[in-house]
Order: sequence, then C-alpha cells, then structure tokens
Amino acid sequence: MLTMTKSELLGLIADFRSLPWEIGDAMVELERDLGARAFAVFQETGLSDAQLYDLIRMAHMWAPAERNIDLSWSYYRDAGADKEVARRLLEATHRNGWSREQLRKALRAIRRHEQDDHAGDGKIKDRQCNECGRSGWSWKPKASS
Repeated sequence: MLTMTKSELLGLIADFRSLPWEIGDAMVELERDLGARAFAVFQETGLSDAQLYDLIRMAHMWAPAERNIDLSWSYYRDAGADKEVARRLLEATHRNGWSREQLRKALRAIRRHEQDDHAGDGKIKDRQCNECGRSGWSWKPKASS
C-alpha cells in the first residue's frame, strides 16, 4: 500500500506540471546538438507526431524566462501560435480564472473578429467589437454549457 503525505503529492503534481516544458526543452537541446538526426531519437519515444510537434513548438515559442504566467503548459498550447495574442490571452485567463475551454472560445472569437474586421492584416487591436459590442480583451467568454 502506498502511503503519501499531502506535501509529497503536491510535489508530484508540481513535477507533473513541469514535465511537458522539461521534455520540450530537452528535445530542443537535442535538436540543436544532433540536427536532423534528432528526429530518429524522437520517434523512439513512442509519442505521436502531434505530441512531438507540440512539445517542440512550445519550447521554441516560450523560453523558460517567458513562462511566467501561473498556468499549465496546456493553457500555453491552447493560446495559439501568435505570441502577442497568446500572451494577452494567457494574462486574461489568469486574471479572470478562465478554464481552457473559455480560453479557446476567446481565441476563436478573436480569430473570427480578426477575419471580419481586419481583412487579414494580421493585427489584433484593442477596441469594441462592432458585431457583439464587447470590448477588446476585457470581456469574458460565456461558460461552457
């Protein structure tokens, strides 16, 4: 029978939360050291191509010093590939206590508004939405039903 203290459990959970970052950082380092040969090593991990891609992409996108918003790796992944937009979404998520689903809804709304209002210029601006009347980054997406 496993006996574990609350402190030990919390330590395990903290380790678990940091693992995707640590794995991604190790893969980036291996990629830097081995170049294209690193792919063969990555294939031996048993992780899917999508998992490998996400781990490497996130480690490249967010340097350790930039991972300063107290949210899990999954939130960072779900915030999208545009780093400026992702940072602002992560800050809003942390500030408002959003779930990952609420973060994804906000990102979808931003993308929809970007397509409608910015005609593909690739810039998200703080402003009130003409369609729904919500203000830039201050609105909170509706909770999942």
